[in-house]
Amino acid sequence: MADGPATVYFLSDFGTDDEFAGVVRAVLQRMAGGVAVVDLTHGIPPYDVAAGAAALVRAVPYLGSGVVLAVVDPGVGGARRGVAIEIAGQPPGCPLAMVGPDNGLLLPACQERGGIARAVTLDRSRIAPSTIAPSTIAPSTIAPSTAPCGACHAPPAGATFDGRDLFAPAAAMLCCGADLVSLGDEIPVAGLTSLPPPPETSWLDGVLDTHVAWVDRFGNVELATGMPPGGSGRWHLVRGDVEVPVVEVRAFADLGSGELGLLVDSCAKLALVLDQDSAAEALSLRTGDSVRLVSEPVGTKSTQ
Repeated sequence: MADGPATVYFLSDFGTDDEFAGVVRAVLQRMAGGVAVVDLTHGIPPYDVAAGAAALVRAVPYLGSGVVLAVVDPGVGGARRGVAIEIAGQPPGCPLAMVGPDNGLLLPACQERGGIARAVTLDRSRIAPSTIAPSTIAPSTIAPSTAPCGACHAPPAGATFDGRDLFAPAAAMLCCGADLVSLGDEIPVAGLTSLPPPPETSWLDGVLDTHVAWVDRFGNVELATGMPPGGSGRWHLVRGDVEVPVVEVRAFADLGSGELGLLVDSCAKLALVLDQDSAAEALSLRTGDSVRLVSEPVGTKSTQ
């Protein structure tokens, strides 16, 4: 990685009620003392690989050099591979890598950031503190251990916590200067697992058909598209036989009380919003739901 303190960008579905995220952070600190850990989120819904992938896509344009450690892993202990990926096209001295399960979680963010230069499948026999050169890490920071995580005093455990036992050690090794291919055998980029493609978005004759990509904690409903060209600025949300008027605005504060708005959000996507209220609850929308918006000439009456 780049000179100076390394950074790990950590995302998971671990939540914060249990010790899981904290233990992974402890492994990182023990194996790569001085590493900075940025918690992107641990609030991904349990097992929701697609939600984790979408969160990484939203975050990755703002990350500096370092290692993305992402763990949303319903297949832990099964046949799915663990992988480490080197991102292509990064500025000199600012490399970025990703570590996590090969279940579709990492690939969209890799493509968003610049594509993939190399990828390896993680080899557990190579993921251990003894593989880190003494010159890159103080001996006192790693205690001798035969634990799978290679960074603690605990005895070998079961196969249900690869975030601690495989992915965190691999990320730490990269932070300490290990080359990607020291972690496992190189694999074809085309062989990495992709998520199923999302439903298509269409814009034809003033009708936008798309779907809900994300509902944030405020209840804002992000759609899977940006602003289409040629809209009138006033819209109808069509739901069955009901048409709800929607006002195109720049910011939440431009809306009146209870007025449904359509704006371009911080990720350059369209979002259905209310001012200081949940549009998702008001409209009974959730991730994956279909949405139809019709652009109407100014002055067209709306029915509710």
